[in-house]
Amino acid sequence: EIAVKTIEREYFAGKMFFSSKGVTASAGILESNEFECATKAAMLKNSQEVYYLCDSSKIGKVGFLKLAEFDRIDCFITDAELDETFTDALANANTEIETV
Repeated sequence: EIAVKTIEREYFAGKMFFSSKGVTASAGILESNEFECATKAAMLKNSQEVYYLCDSSKIGKVGFLKLAEFDRIDCFITDAELDETFTDALANANTEIETV
């Protein structure tokens, strides 16, 4: 908890790049470790631009903690071919999709 409070008070980023345990179209970005989730959530709040790095192995994977909704990220970077459910969810959140 001390680390999270310190991040909230003292750490700021122009751009944040991050990943997570998994992501689903219905639940959003998910994490499985409470400390990692809290730390990443604190940095999300203090970042001007947010980029989610999502390799194909994370698509459809469920973590038990919600880290973020799609509207909190600016760009979803992936190597996966996303189905219409994902592309619609990201479009509704005004999140750019970058396939690499």
